[in-house]
Amino acid sequence: MNAKALFTWIGAILGLLVTQALAQTKPAILTIHIDTPVSKVSPILYGLMTEEINYSYDGGLYGEMVRNRTFRANKSNVPYWILFEEGDAEAKMQVDRQTGPSEALNYSLRLDVTKADPQNQAGILNQGFWGMALMPNSTYKGSLYAKADSDALGELSIKLVSDAENKILASTRVRSPTANWTRYEFSLKTTAMQPLSANHLVITVGHTGTLWLNLVSLFPPTYHDRPNGNRIDLMEKLAAMHPAFLRFPGGNYLEGDHIPDRFEWKKTIGPLVDRPTHPSPWRYQSSDGMGLLEFLEWCEDLNMQPVLTYVEVGNEDYFDRSGSYDGRYEQFYKAIKAKYQDLQIIATTPVKSIRPDVIDDHYYRRATEFFHDTTHYDKTDRNGPKIFVGEWATREGTPTPNLGAALGDAAWMTGMERNSDIIVMSCYAPLLVNVNPGGMQWESDLIGYDASRSYGSPSYYAQVIFAQHVGDVTLGSNIENGGSKLFYSVTKDTKAKRIYLKLVNAASHAQAVDLKFTGGTLAKTGTLVMLNGRSTQATNTVEQPTNIVPVQSPLPNIGSELHYTAPAYSIQVIQLSQQ
Repeated sequence: MNAKALFTWIGAILGLLVTQALAQTKPAILTIHIDTPVSKVSPILYGLMTEEINYSYDGGLYGEMVRNRTFRANKSNVPYWILFEEGDAEAKMQVDRQTGPSEALNYSLRLDVTKADPQNQAGILNQGFWGMALMPNSTYKGSLYAKADSDALGELSIKLVSDAENKILASTRVRSPTANWTRYEFSLKTTAMQPLSANHLVITVGHTGTLWLNLVSLFPPTYHDRPNGNRIDLMEKLAAMHPAFLRFPGGNYLEGDHIPDRFEWKKTIGPLVDRPTHPSPWRYQSSDGMGLLEFLEWCEDLNMQPVLTYVEVGNEDYFDRSGSYDGRYEQFYKAIKAKYQDLQIIATTPVKSIRPDVIDDHYYRRATEFFHDTTHYDKTDRNGPKIFVGEWATREGTPTPNLGAALGDAAWMTGMERNSDIIVMSCYAPLLVNVNPGGMQWESDLIGYDASRSYGSPSYYAQVIFAQHVGDVTLGSNIENGGSKLFYSVTKDTKAKRIYLKLVNAASHAQAVDLKFTGGTLAKTGTLVMLNGRSTQATNTVEQPTNIVPVQSPLPNIGSELHYTAPAYSIQVIQLSQQ
């Protein structure tokens, strides 16, 4: 390269750098017309989508601590149950297909004790879902179905024991089983111990004989003290999301891999002993403890609407290449509308035979893809059909999303908010994941947990701050010099006269924004809620749950203009009050 060419090349590079620097420092100008509503915001825009995946119910939200409580067996053993022989006690266990406590559970675990005494007992041990989390001075409520070959078998001894020290942390006894199947209840109360999850359950007898067992259950204190209820810490995290609705029981989980594996709601109601359980499409057995009633109680506890006023026909039928969905949807549509005119019928893919009320769109993408598609619904026909974004997520980070994913999520949510006249509902998926080895079948997931701890991902906190600050109308606005990684939405709560401005700066540099307000007067002080970090790879974990969390602070000196700088990699909500 000759000297002239070299200098030309250097000049071009320097010019580009200067241009980029100026672009980074030049403020965006965002004008908001605070008295100019543009469209209505759906009152049920943000909700929850749930299904049995990643041990979301069993081993997750559902409070049951006993794993494989109905003694489902494989070819070689009864998973998660181990024969327990203390001292020189001797016994054997096997599944008995000839007797059980109900028609649904028409089998049982048979324990034949050939040698035992009160000091050398025999029985069975359950490992729980990667342990059994115990808290100090807490009561754990249990039950089981049992029968014995004779009264001589004696009482059942039930204990919670630490894995490492073999220390008894709580114990009780159940009266001697009879020759008939009977349900026995018990309570286990811990003392002033340290919180610990590496524990197990032991059930033993101190005499020889035969014992049959099924549906061995143990629950910690539950949210709102519901029997057969949900884990408190996870419910509190869901409550903080202010969900307006619950989509249940979930797509693949609803359909199953085969027709016999589908979610049959009629088999999930009534006493637990009358629920036969069924295979999950994610390769483990569902206890069906989370049945139809429990889903409705979940809605009641979090003040959500169940998606009942809406009915979805199928799930992700764009994968079906047979071409049959269009006609089948029409049949369902007409049959349902003939009896229940007010129900809204959701299609899982566009159909031509009849106009659907709502279409369910699913998106699993990288952050960059969402950045480039935030205007996806800007030109959608406002005459319908309405849109349900029934599953979506930025899939970056494992087992839960990182900050980069949260930026992609927040950018996408600004687009959904701007179009929330046509988008009637939206929900992130999957919602939950057990972070223990073997607990995850799908990356990335909003909330992570093990037996005793839980945490929200950066994407979770993005959901929280968006859902906590949303109005009932969108406002007129326009932006100049916004750049390719600055996203926003603005809504207004017309009753409270509150304005919510969401700003997402997904760039690696800070972005100055000059805010201009027309059409009204604002209070001089507002509120800023900020979620940000130094790297897109920054994240939260079960060991470090608060690396990336929202921070709230006052925002002073508000007038008809506000000069604001959005930090790099930041999601913020600015709350303003109209005087």
